[in-house]
Amino acid sequence: YDEYIRREIANGKYPPYKSSGMAYIRFACEEKELFKLLFMRDRTAEDVNKIEFTDGMDKGAQAKLAEMGVYVEELDEAVIVSAEDVQNFRNVNIKTLPYPGFPTDAAAPFLAAACIASGTSVFIETIFDNRYGYVGELTRFGAHIKAEGRMAVVEGVPSLSGAAVKCTDLRGGAALVIAGLVAEGTTRVENIHYVERGYERLIEKLTALGAKIRRVEEN
Repeated sequence: YDEYIRREIANGKYPPYKSSGMAYIRFACEEKELFKLLFMRDRTAEDVNKIEFTDGMDKGAQAKLAEMGVYVEELDEAVIVSAEDVQNFRNVNIKTLPYPGFPTDAAAPFLAAACIASGTSVFIETIFDNRYGYVGELTRFGAHIKAEGRMAVVEGVPSLSGAAVKCTDLRGGAALVIAGLVAEGTTRVENIHYVERGYERLIEKLTALGAKIRRVEEN
């Protein structure tokens, strides 16, 4: 996204805004969809099959979860997401669109989930270019994905295998975390700072779900 904005500024679409002083925005872009995807899959936590979200849920993402076979119930002050009876996700076709369509920021986590869905899933990105930079890393898990231009085709596989991967951006990094949690064996995700800038207390929340995950400081 930062590269996109710099390019648009260079093209004269946006003025290069400047201000004096310093502003600090803490976790301004926290993404809830990552945790919704994690919670709906009981492989990520043996004792967690149903979770309530009191902060609402994007309608486009909610509809696609239902298509994949996930139970979603919207209450007055909460959304319940459950995959208690899901043996395998169903394939899904997703086309990102401006609100109220499917959010582009949720496409990467959904693509990771589609890697272990039954059948073929198709993703079409209509908002930004170069949104599939993380696909090569997902294939290290054994995922079957072909990406070209603004389209990615995912052939679901029964399971993924742990791998050493690197984050290059926030949403793609979220997809790698999801893949690592559902994969068999150990996964090492490098450059995790890309993900942490958008997901507050990531390790703490996943550990509370029963995930075996820890942060390792590099020398």
